[in-house]
Amino acid sequence: MQVVRAKSERTKGIGVRAGALRTGVVVVCLTLLAGCSATGSSSATSPSPSLPSPTSRPSRPPGPDPTSLVVGQDVPSFTGKTLAGASFDLSSTRGKPTVVYLWGDWCKTCLGPLAALNTASASQPGIAIVTVALQTDKSAVTTYLQGKGYTLPVVLPADSSALASSWGALSLPILVLIDANGRFMGAFSGAISSTRLTSILQTAAGG
Repeated sequence: MQVVRAKSERTKGIGVRAGALRTGVVVVCLTLLAGCSATGSSSATSPSPSLPSPTSRPSRPPGPDPTSLVVGQDVPSFTGKTLAGASFDLSSTRGKPTVVYLWGDWCKTCLGPLAALNTASASQPGIAIVTVALQTDKSAVTTYLQGKGYTLPVVLPADSSALASSWGALSLPILVLIDANGRFMGAFSGAISSTRLTSILQTAAGG
């Protein structure tokens, strides 16, 4: 009788420990699931977003694509005023390769290439270099350029939002290459080193 009672107690103890183990596992699982839900990373409740098929996307040059422009298409023109108050129309640069640099004085990354562009605008007359300050106050740009001693051409577009929309530009800075016939050659975004800028200008000159 004692042997049977002892066996029964051992069996009962094992059952209690097994139940506690199962309870612990359930608690851990619930905790992990709660964490995924809080971060929005649970695949059980958040279906993966569908991507457009490759055939539904327009043909664009390989690599990072900071604009919606397609190589070979006519670049949409825009108008504006220079810091000196003269009227500007992008179509006026037809006949020579053109580099358009979209920037803003409030964008720290945008300021780096200005020194090299300032030098190039004076040393490479065969290339039209136009810098376009978006969503920027004229006095702020003037003060910044004068402080640096820059004399490169700066245009304040008549409508910054319309320009950004027509070119599909979502962030700054963006450097756009246009051939002598006004057609899109390519674009570069983000910080641009002097070495890379020199290579880009050589590409533009060859266009």
